[in-house]
Order: sequence, then C-alpha cells, then structure tokens
Amino acid sequence: MANGVADRIEFRHGDLLAPITERVDIVCANLPYLTDASVAQGVGERSSLAFEPRAAVVAGPDGLAVIRRCVADLPRVLAPAGAAFLECDPPQAAAIVGLLEASGLRGEILRDLSGNERVVVGRSP
Repeated sequence: MANGVADRIEFRHGDLLAPITERVDIVCANLPYLTDASVAQGVGERSSLAFEPRAAVVAGPDGLAVIRRCVADLPRVLAPAGAAFLECDPPQAAAIVGLLEASGLRGEILRDLSGNERVVVGRSP
C-alpha cells in the first residue's frame, strides 16, 4: 500500500460484523442507506442507481434497516476508545446518533466538504 500500512489493515468478508470475533479499533462502513421511495424517484436512464443492485443501496422505508443491524453489534466488536464511521443521508444523521447512544456509544456527526451531515461516528467509552 502507498502509505505503508498494509501490515496493519485486515479486510474481512461476511454479513456485516459477523466475521469479526475480536475487538477492533475502527469500523468503516458505507452501508445501504437510501429509502425505497428515494430510489424509486431517483432511478432513471442517466442515474447511476439504475446500475446498482437494490440490496447495495436500499435499506427499507427509512433507509436505516442495515445501519440498525450494524449499530446493534458495534458494542461487541469495538475496542475501548474504538470508533465506527458510518456514511449516511444527511437527514438520517440525528437518528443514527440516537441509535448509537441507545447502544451505549457516543455519537458525533461529521460534515462533508459541502457542509452536509454525511458521516456519523460512534465511539466506544
């Protein structure tokens, strides 16, 4: 890897956090977060959504179905002082903070370069 960190990064494949059996310092996820309705409105010939599998982008009526599952398992896998970074649709950020805090984690919202609430960070105590 260009930054010399290849010996410190491990990628795993599986259903959300299931492959993780030990505590980790960081979880970074770009999970499906679009709503059924937003995809139905946004799909068109010229939209990149027309080429994406629905399971890769759609997560139920509120777009949080997959994020809820991930957040519920974060306390099991995050090391003390660990953090999870979850990309989201800006209107979902506050709800995700609520999910994190209900799971015993501290939630924080980060803004993208356009000023939109785009990433939610969950930190273990």
